[in-house]
Amino acid sequence: MPEDEVPICWSAIDDPNTSGHVQIDYEFGYNKNMLELYAVSVTVGDLIAISPDVSAFATDGTHRLRFTAGSSTDAPEVLEVGTIDENNNFVEITALTLTSDRDTEYLVTLPNNGHANFAFKHSGQVNKTVWINTVCVEDLPSCLEVIDVTASNVDFDSADISWTASESNETTWEYIVQEASLPAPDATTNGTEITTTSVNVPLEQNTAYIAYVRSKCATDDFGSWIASEEFTSACSSFVAE
Repeated sequence: MPEDEVPICWSAIDDPNTSGHVQIDYEFGYNKNMLELYAVSVTVGDLIAISPDVSAFATDGTHRLRFTAGSSTDAPEVLEVGTIDENNNFVEITALTLTSDRDTEYLVTLPNNGHANFAFKHSGQVNKTVWINTVCVEDLPSCLEVIDVTASNVDFDSADISWTASESNETTWEYIVQEASLPAPDATTNGTEITTTSVNVPLEQNTAYIAYVRSKCATDDFGSWIASEEFTSACSSFVAE
């Protein structure tokens, strides 16, 4: 795909007052093209990448976006995700604070508004870049994923694992805490069931771990496993002789 263009069948609002751009750019560190939104000027103007017409299947309340993205550092809520209404206005669904890892995956539920296009909008923060790639529209699963799986109070022998319930309003979850070198669990892997959104777990000292949590909406209906960031237990104290 040529650089300095938007993807095939996409369009853009690229206000020249921003001195920025909305375009495809090849990212050598990732060995692939990415959609790049970049703002330069302090002058207010819109930088929006607009999808092809998806009104026939996407904006009916039963679909969501799955995409990978990243941004410059220190850019809170730099990416706004929304739809384009019949008057070509951007209607925000959510604003995301992205990490610098451009392969980080994000999920955004599309509303039931019948709008013809979804869109990605740069918040306008000066000299900040947003990179977007691998955008998909998919069916909403019957059991949604938890969010913000976090390890805290990490000590040499224990840690607290917490998460936020999904939009499915489930009341039961499963969790797994395992060494970071082990393969991630799949849909057939069973975890420890719990009815609270936090748990204290035992650890071995000086070991790297990842925690995984999934929602349980019914006996055989689970969300996907969601991972925490890798964390490492401390070393037990000792006295040198």
